[in-house]
Amino acid sequence: MFIQKYLKYIGLVKDEPQDVKAKTYTSSKDKDTALRYLYYLKELDHNQRERGTTIENKNSLMIGQVSIVTSIFALFIPLLVNKFNEINIYLLVGLSFIFLLVLGHYLLSIIHAIQTLLINKYPYKTRSVITITKEDRADDELSFINAEISDLVSLLDHNREMNNRKGENLILAARCFLIANIGFATLTFFIIISAFFMRHEPNPIEIKVTNFEDLKYMSTDTTSTNINRPAIDTLKVEIDSTGNVNVFNDN
Repeated sequence: MFIQKYLKYIGLVKDEPQDVKAKTYTSSKDKDTALRYLYYLKELDHNQRERGTTIENKNSLMIGQVSIVTSIFALFIPLLVNKFNEINIYLLVGLSFIFLLVLGHYLLSIIHAIQTLLINKYPYKTRSVITITKEDRADDELSFINAEISDLVSLLDHNREMNNRKGENLILAARCFLIANIGFATLTFFIIISAFFMRHEPNPIEIKVTNFEDLKYMSTDTTSTNINRPAIDTLKVEIDSTGNVNVFNDN
């Protein structure tokens, strides 16, 4: 089903993580071969450490970028939407739906990226002093090399799985961010197109004047003190969009 696939694509539906099965290492009887094993595993461990650091840095960068874009989007877009109160209700509902959808994807992108910062969800394994403090520790160089190899084999598979989970969060955050940006561009396009249909003449301003006895008249003619008041009860003044003033007598 398309909806289920889409929800899985953006990370709202996830498969339960599988536990990593620890692999067993058979001790080598040749010292040179064991050293080659150890060198190889140390390279893998170094690569996994660098990979984990890179994923965390990219997730932190993603959080910063999405937070900035979300703040701008949430600040200015509602101001634009408020200008559409007088357009078709169906168009307004459509624009509002796209706005909420885009905002939801931005927030979902932040949530996915923040998951990486919750370090309690990603318990990495490291070497332990138990290897050399336990009673049955290795007593010769070859045995100790084999013990070190066994530790690296155990922690490498586990740490690689932790990095994979962090990398999955980064992928999901990037997907949601991409979809939100496309939605943002689509919303902007529809707003620009809708602006052409919002041009309308404003309603004229009507002013009704009553109680002429209470009005004070001013005249520049100082030779005459008698002012003939208009013999009307109500006077309506209408100002249209062009600034023209029309006076009507309601009598």
